[in-house]
Amino acid sequence: MPLHWVISSRERLVTVTGEGRVGRSDIEGWLDVVDGARLLPFRKLVDLGASTLDLVADDMMALGIRFRAHHARPMGPLALVLPPEVPETVERGLGILAAGERPMRLFRSLPRARRWLTTAESG
Repeated sequence: MPLHWVISSRERLVTVTGEGRVGRSDIEGWLDVVDGARLLPFRKLVDLGASTLDLVADDMMALGIRFRAHHARPMGPLALVLPPEVPETVERGLGILAAGERPMRLFRSLPRARRWLTTAESG
């Protein structure tokens, strides 16, 4: 699996690292873990900087619907580090998600994402 994560209950933080090609099923698998383990209120640092996003417009629509469904519950902040190359449809979709009513920011730098996440309020 191209996504690996560490859950720190003490820090209320989930750290995800992506390697290689990351597709819709990988992201949905991770979301299943977040839902099942009741981690929505935790802060999340998702580093996809060394990944290739293998997503098309339909994938982004389905993921967007799933993300929006979470907004009815308390949500922890999400810092998402993007890879150097991001398809335009994916970047647009992520931008729409980041504009939602949850603390979410997109980054090109892991240190900046970490800095923001340390000051962001957890749910």
